[in-house]
Amino acid sequence: MERIVETSEVLGGKPRIAGRRISVLQIKDWTDSGRSPTRIAADYDLDLADVHAALTYYCDRPEEMSEWRATKLRSNESYRSAKSPGLRTDRTTSIPIGIPYRPDNSSYSV
Repeated sequence: MERIVETSEVLGGKPRIAGRRISVLQIKDWTDSGRSPTRIAADYDLDLADVHAALTYYCDRPEEMSEWRATKLRSNESYRSAKSPGLRTDRTTSIPIGIPYRPDNSSYSV
């Protein structure tokens, strides 16, 4: 049985560990953030060989992985823009940036 598979109906066709919804990119990102393959395997109930197969797959296919990463970034950017198409807000007050705050509730002139 193949350890790494690509099926269009799961994770949009991204290479992933067979029988799981864990992509090769996720495994690579987790190791890049300092998690050891042993820790990843334990945390997600994977065979250590699955984790190593994902990392090998990633290293053996740099162009393909770059394309998947670019697709992921584009998807994240479109999600962010669709989620907040209006004015940006200050994270601490939720007041739209660029509109003066008037605590007396008087009208705004924009």
